[in-house]
Amino acid sequence: MRKTNFILFFLVMASLTAHAQINDPLLQIRWKNSQVRTIESGVHRDLVKNGKETEHDGRLYFRSPNEFATYLESGEFFIINENYLKADLGAIRGKFKRSNKKMNSLCNIFLYGFQGSCQAFADENNYSIDIEQEATQYKVTMTSQKKPLLGIGFRQIILVYGLDDMLLKGITIINYNGGIDTYTISNPNYDVAVDDDKFKI
Repeated sequence: MRKTNFILFFLVMASLTAHAQINDPLLQIRWKNSQVRTIESGVHRDLVKNGKETEHDGRLYFRSPNEFATYLESGEFFIINENYLKADLGAIRGKFKRSNKKMNSLCNIFLYGFQGSCQAFADENNYSIDIEQEATQYKVTMTSQKKPLLGIGFRQIILVYGLDDMLLKGITIINYNGGIDTYTISNPNYDVAVDDDKFKI
């Protein structure tokens, strides 16, 4: 009798846990975005820095899990592959190894964002995480729990996912110096062939 009760209790608890996971939007976002292998889309960058706002359009490319690139009409670019980051984007210029902790964290904002790995990014970088359901989207806000010694770094990361499809729609990076850098995705094509040259460093 005890054994039967234990089995029933175990099955009920497993069922409740599974139900909770199914209804957890962070887990739903993770699962849905993990199904996407590649993305090619338009992108709009809006940068607010020192009271000045600049905007540029461009193209964005992603190939799961370690490749990302964006090329703006201004000539600026940002390319990530498994080992390196290469950029000509504002203050970030040059080629960097991803073994550099700060640069790898920057890379993972985009890579983890497109994979829906919000909780993993928060855990790895000591960020709190909060998710808010709005009219047409989920807004995932990750806030740094430790201010860098020199005040250089990312205070907050905001990832926006569609309410209907759970796929990434935009990324906002808020720096400790007050700069706000927003990337908004438009007209995405999923699981299409992406030229290797887009990620060449």
